[in-house]
Amino acid sequence: MDLNKYGPFGQIVLIAGALAATFSLLLLKMIGRTRQWTWLVSDSPPLIVTVGARMLAVAVMAGVYITINEQNYLIFAGAAIVCGFLGVIYIIRFNRMRLLYIARIPLVATDGSQLQDGQGRLQFENVIIGKEEEINAEAKKHFKQAKSAHPGLTLLQFMSGYGTPPNNPEALWSRNQLARLSNNLTMCLIWIALLGVVVIYVGAFVIEIYNRSH
Repeated sequence: MDLNKYGPFGQIVLIAGALAATFSLLLLKMIGRTRQWTWLVSDSPPLIVTVGARMLAVAVMAGVYITINEQNYLIFAGAAIVCGFLGVIYIIRFNRMRLLYIARIPLVATDGSQLQDGQGRLQFENVIIGKEEEINAEAKKHFKQAKSAHPGLTLLQFMSGYGTPPNNPEALWSRNQLARLSNNLTMCLIWIALLGVVVIYVGAFVIEIYNRSH
């Protein structure tokens, strides 16, 4: 990387790059690639998650650049630590929500076999679902009947054969419920992205000022 083109910000760019690489690696280990979850509203582009976070991040970065100095950089260091803890909380919250409210539905061919990609990996579609106690009255009645006839039947197994087409969450939950869950998951991703950028940028500035002053 040619740091000369960044002028006085070269060292900050270098530090921020290292922090970004570390943050990205930890995020991949925790929840996988962010783009894996940016489909959350099936007809919305992934840009929804990233644009809002980037706009806010630019405003924060500008504010930090204008105000940070050798007298107050420790305050920014504390703020970066707080943002880091908040980021971890949002990652844990998102991970919990995706386990509770996202179901992996196998994609099948016309002959009933599960589709595979070019590398032979089985293909799935992620769909948002709600809680069992929140399904609509008609579906709840049919689910109760199905469980009586087939003890041990799970909600996902029931959904796989219920409604037209099957595996359609809107046959069991209202569109408003599913949209609310989708929005909550999307906002978690936005906060994760925003807090990650803030921690990386502020942390790089703090490290650079500390190195200059010692």
